[in-house]
This record gives sequence, structure tokens and C-alpha cells, in this order.
Amino acid sequence: RGARTCNFVHSVAIIRPQNHWVMWGAGGRAEAEQEDVPTEPTEYVEWALPKAGGRGAFQYIYIVALGSQSAYSAMLAFISVFAGADPQQELLNCDPGVVGNSTLAPCVSPHVVCSIGRDAWEFPSVSDTYVATFDLVCERRALAPLLQTLFFAGYMVGLLFWGRLSDRLGRRFGIVPLIFMQFGLLGQSVATSFVTFAAMRCLTGFGNSGYAIICYVWLAEVLGDDLRSVIAWFPNMMYSLGQVLLSPMAYYIPDWRGLMRTVSLFGFCFMLYVPFLHESPRWLAARGRAEEAYTVLCCMARLNGRHEPAPPTKAQSPKVERLALCRSASTRLLVDPRILRRLLMMCLAWFATAMGFFGLSLNATRLPLDIYWANAISGLVCIPAQLSSGWLIDAAWCGRRGTVAGSFLACGACLLLSAALAHHALTCIVLYYAATSAVSLSFAVIYIYAAELFPTKLRTTSMGIQSMCARIGAMLAPFVGAFGGKTLPLITFASPCILAGLVVSYLPETRGKKLPGSINDLCSASPSVDDVEPCYAECPADDPVAHSVRHDNNTKTFRVEWLWQQGQPSSSFVS
Repeated sequence: RGARTCNFVHSVAIIRPQNHWVMWGAGGRAEAEQEDVPTEPTEYVEWALPKAGGRGAFQYIYIVALGSQSAYSAMLAFISVFAGADPQQELLNCDPGVVGNSTLAPCVSPHVVCSIGRDAWEFPSVSDTYVATFDLVCERRALAPLLQTLFFAGYMVGLLFWGRLSDRLGRRFGIVPLIFMQFGLLGQSVATSFVTFAAMRCLTGFGNSGYAIICYVWLAEVLGDDLRSVIAWFPNMMYSLGQVLLSPMAYYIPDWRGLMRTVSLFGFCFMLYVPFLHESPRWLAARGRAEEAYTVLCCMARLNGRHEPAPPTKAQSPKVERLALCRSASTRLLVDPRILRRLLMMCLAWFATAMGFFGLSLNATRLPLDIYWANAISGLVCIPAQLSSGWLIDAAWCGRRGTVAGSFLACGACLLLSAALAHHALTCIVLYYAATSAVSLSFAVIYIYAAELFPTKLRTTSMGIQSMCARIGAMLAPFVGAFGGKTLPLITFASPCILAGLVVSYLPETRGKKLPGSINDLCSASPSVDDVEPCYAECPADDPVAHSVRHDNNTKTFRVEWLWQQGQPSSSFVS
């Protein structure tokens, strides 16, 4: 079966008529089973994955291999906290004063005072921060937050670009955006001009978005239903740990160019093993490549100590394949009202999440704390919320929807109280970090919630569009924090969070439900003539062929046929 195929197949699956199969072992008949094997590729993978082991060594390897990339993504996002920190200002021709037994240095200011003439001061060190290297102070100070905005702008463009390519070329394609990301980071470390540095910063975000979204979807598609909650907390916990790890790294490597080169070493570690990971079986099935999906499932079964599932059989009706391939993902997102409604609501939720999370995390260094401790605490307070997310999303009283909506409302409430009590420093700090923890809980769950709301064929593309809206919020966050004063940023970050919390409460709950394989899986389990969300055909209105969609509910089967007459559909329900 090729070099990448598991060569430890000790059993033979014998196909019998009517899609029944019997499993035989190398030492004789080990097990006999007789059951129906689905013919449609996506249904086959959903049927076969639990038999191959949806929770085992195979999944744990992928959790570590793909989930740990979040730590690297956090380093790239928050490295500007230290590499772009405010530089000190040293006056020229100034003698320090002496008070008592301590020597003061009034000639050195922790921040640049622009009222002093530019020829009367200098930077003590231009290697500690790129703000000093490229002189991004006073009349050029707006260029400093612009660099972080350019990073998120590249991230936003990359989500649209890499998401569509991943849906077409597969999840193993993630090695390509990783290469772009590494090139951009190393380019920043050697840039000699602001324009070059800004371009490389944007390129880093462009590659980072592709690698992050592909890894997340890849991981979601290889996990069984009982492990799906892991992706709500493990990648996000790694993200927080990556943010925390930056503090000691920046403390011991004060040179910003050296810090970027050191961080890039983590990316090269990922490049060593990503090409050797297996493709997502769910993606292969969505592309109609059932035999290749079966090969991956055989490897999964062997690593998990399970019997191999029955091999797939060819679909009985060729119309099914045409139905699945006749419309592009982007067209379906725009036409189908169920997809569009969910997409618009989730776009608002992602916007609020990113604006709140990055706005609070990036501006935590403005609190009356040491910059290294402020960043580390900002990451540490997120870990308890992320660890609890796995329990909350599986709780019957909370679920995915309740966790996301509740965390938004809690974040907004804490920020409004912090703005009202801004004169109480300690209370303000506590509420500030409480809001950070709450919005991080939303960030932890919104990924898995978004993955479960959309079908496999649209999953990466839809998450790319949602994450694009998140990057718009992240692009605005640096400017809101830099030029908004003390209380205005808190109110600005709170407003979209409260609105998103109210909107998300109207989305459906996905706890305990299987990942939808196609748009038709979003239809009601019991469609009827009065169904407010009928099942739309997946082919364009000008297709001359009548299309059908099937729904099974217990022993009843409903068939919805759409006949296209001059571009206008007419429906007839047959049971």
C-alpha cells in the first residue's frame, strides 16, 4: 500500500454480499461480526473510527504533536511585548544627583519624554527593543502598535488563503505555512529597516495562521467523540504556557534579535516530524478517498490495539458523489441560510473573543507591575479556566453554548466593574485578570464549538472566515490600548463581549453530537412539511438534474426532492 502504510496487518476482512463482513485473525478465526458497512465515505469513517479506537495511543500522539504548536503561536503573538517594549531615555550632558546613601539617575527616564528636544537625549541601548532600533517614538510612535496590527493582518489574510488550500490539498499541507512562518521570523531578526521588519512581521502572521488553523482542524478530525473535549483545553493551555515561557526567555535574552532567533528554534522542531504524520481520515472521506482513509484507520487500530475495521465498499448510487462535489465550499456558505446564520453569529463571537483576549493580554504590561511578571501572570490566570473548560463543555447544565456565552458575559461584567473602580488599584488589577481568565475560557471553547457547528467539507474554510473576523478584533486591540487612556479601553473591550454573549445563546448546542459530514447533516432529525429549515440541495439552481437528500430517523426515511424549473425550486415530500 505504499511506504506510509502500516505494514502490520495480521487480519483479512472478507466482504460478503449486502455489505456484511467477517474478521479473521492470523492464527485462525479470532472474531466474527456481521453488520452493515456504510457505503458513503464520510459515513463510513464515522462508523469505522470508533472501531479503530477513537481514544488511544494514536490520538495521544497527535494531541502532543499538533496541540503543542499553540505554545509557538503564543510566542510569535506576544514576542512584541518584550521586543517592542517602551525604551528608556537618557539625557545628554547630565550629572546624576545624590540623595542620602543612594545614587539616583534622573538623567535616565523609563519612558521617552517627547517634550525634550531630540538632540538632547538618546537611547541607552538600541538593541533591547526594536522601538529604539527603528526610532518609533514621539511623532513615529503610532508605528509601534501598527507592527502588531500588521501581524494580525497577515494572520487574517492567511486564514482565508491557507484554509481553502487545506480543504483542497489536505491537512499535511500545513508544513508549507510553517516554512513561511519560519522565514518571516528569521527575516525580522535580521531586518535593518522598518519597512523590511514590517513586511517580515506580516509574513510571520501569514504563515502562523495557516499552521495554527490546519493543526487545530487536523487534531479535531482524528479524535473520537469521547476525546473531543481535549481540544478545548490542551492547545489553549499550551498557548498560555508559551506566553508564560516568554517572560524568562526575554529576561535572560534582552537583545530582541537574539530573542527572535531563539524562539525560531521551536519552529524547526515542528518541521522535523509534521511531514511524517498521517492525513486526516475525515478529510480523505470528504474528498471521496475512502481507501486512503481506510489505510489511516488501519494504522490507528494497530496503534490503539484494536481490530481493523471492515474496508469500505463503493457507493451504490453515483449521484451521491456528484451531489458532494457539485458546489464549492464558499458558495454553500453564502447560499445555505443555516450555514450563513451560524457563520454571522460566530463571526461576532470570534471578533469579541480576539479583541478582548489580545487587548487585555497585550496591555497587561501597562498595569502597575513589572513587565515580566505582568505578562507571566496574564498567561497563568488563563490556565485554570482552560483546564476547567473540558469539564464545563461536557456538563449537561452548561455545554459548549453555555460556556462560551457565560464567559463572554463574565468578562464584560468584570471589565465594566474595573472601569468603575479604576481608582482602586488592587481591585482593578484583580478584576482585570479575572476578565482575562474569563475571555480565555471563551477562546478555549470557541474553537471546538466552531468546529462542531460546520460540516467537514466547510470546516477549515468556515473557521478561516471566523478567525478572519477574530483578527480584525485583534488588529484593533493594540491601538485601543495604546491611545484609549485608562477606562475607555476597558469599556471598549467589554461592549462586544456582552453583545456576543447574548447572540451565542441563540446558537444550537453541539454537546454529544457527531461532527456533521456535510451540509445535509445540519437538517432537522425529523423533517416535515412545516420544517422551518428545509434541506436545500447542494447543487446550483441551474443544474438540470433533480437532487435528493435523505434523512433517517429511527425506522422512518424521508426523501426531499428539489426539481429546478427556470431557476425556481419546487418541493415535494415523499415518505
